[in-house]
Order: sequence, then C-alpha cells, then structure tokens
Amino acid sequence: NYRIVDGRTKEVVYQGEIRKVIYDEKSDQYLGILNFDEFEEEGEYYLECDLLGRSYNFFLKNDSYREVFDQLTDEIEEDLNAGFWDVKQMFSLLLTYEWNEEFFTGEEESDVVDLMRLIAGWIENYEHTKAKNYDAEYVALLAKFSYLYQKYDLTYATECVKKAAAIFTQMQDGEEKTDAARFLALTELYRATGFKTYHTQIVGYLDFFQKNSDFFTEQDYLY
Repeated sequence: NYRIVDGRTKEVVYQGEIRKVIYDEKSDQYLGILNFDEFEEEGEYYLECDLLGRSYNFFLKNDSYREVFDQLTDEIEEDLNAGFWDVKQMFSLLLTYEWNEEFFTGEEESDVVDLMRLIAGWIENYEHTKAKNYDAEYVALLAKFSYLYQKYDLTYATECVKKAAAIFTQMQDGEEKTDAARFLALTELYRATGFKTYHTQIVGYLDFFQKNSDFFTEQDYLY
C-alpha cells in the first residue's frame, strides 16, 4: 500500500494499493504502479510507503503546464529574436502551438499574433542567411506556418506556401521517395493546399508502409 501525505500538515489525505508489482533482476528492485487519478485536491504532497520510505514533495495543480509555459515564454522570444532556433526546433514550436493554442493565446489574442510575427521574422532571417540551402524539413515548416498563419496575414501565408511548393519541386529529383522528411513535407503541403498531386504522392507510400516498420521510429513519419 501507499499513502499521499500533505506536505505541510503531514496528514494522510489518500491511500491506495501498489499494483502490478514485479521484480526487476537488472536493477535488483521491485517495481509497481501507483494510480491516484481520482485524487484531485490541489496542494503540496509526497508519497509514502512502509519500508520503502517517501518521495520528494510534488505539487498537484490544475494549470501546472500553463505555469511552466509562462516561465518559458520570455526565453522563447529572446531565442527567436536572436535567431538561435533551427528548423527542427521551429517546427516543434509550431506543432506545440497547433496542439495547445490556448497556452499561447493567454488573456490577449495579440499574444499569439506577436508569436506568429516573431516566427515570420525568423523565416525572413533564415531566407537571408541560408543562401538557399533548403531541405524537405524546411518545406514542411513553411507549409505548416502558412496553414496556421493564414488567418492573421493571408498574403504572407500564401507567399510562404508558394515558396514551399517551389522548393519541393526543385528538390524532387534528389530526394529519396521513401525519405521521412519528404513524406512530412508532402503531408504539410497537401494540408495547406489541397492539391491532388501531393495526395497522389502520399498514397504512393502505402506499399512502403506495409513492407517496412521505419515509420514506428522516424519522428517525421509520425508527424
């Protein structure tokens, strides 16, 4: 059994049973699962078990991720302004925005507009400094940015997706047809444009996926 103890009052506030206990020979330890999903009272706590001891203190909060993100916001802005982020990091930032837009919006709609403008500035800077050394991941980045940015500036978003399409066309001959980054670029281009030519190429991967397991480990396939 285990107990959840209030970190301030030392009062036991919840008790449960450790489940699926197994012995792990490699670490010479017993391992088990503690599930206390139903306990939702905010506060500072620690876990305690007989013989084993106790955990470090931890917090239960409804908005714990919001708090962490707020702490990172200034750092993100500084890095974007300084141009420190690479294409992969920028794509991850856009993906985070897409999946958790409410984090970025905050209380003011202008917050997210400012963020997207910072990303637009990063793209402009990248265009001037990379001497047209583009790859499929950059195509995916431009296409995703275009899709997400169109409601703020349709003209610039359209320019970005046209640029992405042009780069992709230029690099077609040199790319492996089963390359994960190429597949990512195709899916983002199809999403942003709806063009059948991209859809046809995506469907062309069906045979590859049926005969290979690369897409289980290649992050770009999963994206």
